[in-house]
Order: sequence, then structure tokens, then C-alpha cells
Amino acid sequence: MSESRIPRRAGLKRVTRPPVIDPNQRYTLAETHAVLGQSHVKTFRDIKRGTLQTIKDGRRRYVLCSELIRRSRLGASS
Repeated sequence: MSESRIPRRAGLKRVTRPPVIDPNQRYTLAETHAVLGQSHVKTFRDIKRGTLQTIKDGRRRYVLCSELIRRSRLGASS
């Protein structure tokens, strides 16, 4: 029995949604756009516009879970 597989595009990483959102945790940008259900381009636009607050640790950028909770409440109310 042949197994049909969809070829993955080179350079794309599959990021799964975190199972439980911990309010005291920070998330990478890949995890952030997976949780918010939006593209990485939209995530970077939101950061540039200032609608998504981030913190930096060295060269890496993170989003606090409190920000994800705030964004999910904003999306639910619209």
C-alpha cells in the first residue's frame, strides 16, 4: 500500500501550538504566530506597528504570554 505524502517546502519548520498557555512564560515568534493562527509576516507587521509587544533577550525576541492573552481577548471581542 503506497503512502501519499505531501512534500514539505524547504526551509519551513512545523511548529505545533503549545498545549497549555502558561501566563508566566515567554514564547518565540514562531510559537507566537502558531498560537495566534496568523502568518509570520502578519506577526512581524504587528510588532513593527506596535500592536504586539515583545521583549529582547540578547539577539532573540520573545512575546510574553500576557500579551498573547490580551491579543486573544481582543480577537474574541471583535
